[in-house]
Amino acid sequence: MEYEEFMREVKRRAELEDDLQAERAVEATLSTMAERLRAREADQLAKQLPNELKPYLRQQETHKNLAMEEFYNVVSQRESIGFPMARQHARAVMSVVRDRVPLDEIRGMLAQLPDEYVDLFNFGSDGSEWRRMEP
Repeated sequence: MEYEEFMREVKRRAELEDDLQAERAVEATLSTMAERLRAREADQLAKQLPNELKPYLRQQETHKNLAMEEFYNVVSQRESIGFPMARQHARAVMSVVRDRVPLDEIRGMLAQLPDEYVDLFNFGSDGSEWRRMEP
């Protein structure tokens, strides 16, 4: 999956109207995830994604222990949108990541995160709830 296809899929799943909204959603979600993950895991994730997305996964700040709601709040602030839309956008972005990255990598990422983070990955490609992914 190349960058254009990745972004097109985020735009579709998040029900966004333009490319700029999709870019903001991806940047906000991946940069927040990079802050939540340990550096090694963020690097592993970056290796699986298109080159254009790798800068978002470079850790700028130290590892943060964000609860799921806090994660969505950070995405909301970065996108300058409300919480419900930020949750939808983040889940859409991470569902595209989930479809792109090998399951073992996703499980490795989830092993670092509280169980509530499974919510991020349980979003179907059609915008519906996806099958339950256990950490």
